[in-house]
Amino acid sequence: MSNFVVSLLFVLAHLVSHSISWSLLVFASSLCFGFVRDRFGSIYPAIALHAFYNTGYFLLVGGASPSQFSLRTSLYDSPRIPDQIRRPGNA
Repeated sequence: MSNFVVSLLFVLAHLVSHSISWSLLVFASSLCFGFVRDRFGSIYPAIALHAFYNTGYFLLVGGASPSQFSLRTSLYDSPRIPDQIRRPGNA
């Protein structure tokens, strides 16, 4: 029962930044993460599964490609960040 309630809270937390349909899809993965936590008696296997899940999503669905990653790029070089906050401390 607690896994079900926590999964519902997980869905509500995802509504902040995702669509309703995507948030509802999160429910199934949350139930799996909770099952893994209960099965192994530790949160660490669930954390590892969540990281694996997010990595797979990012690489397969999120549109990431190895060419997008570079040691020269940083968060501040992102075109999504306004110039006013792009380089803190630089006038």
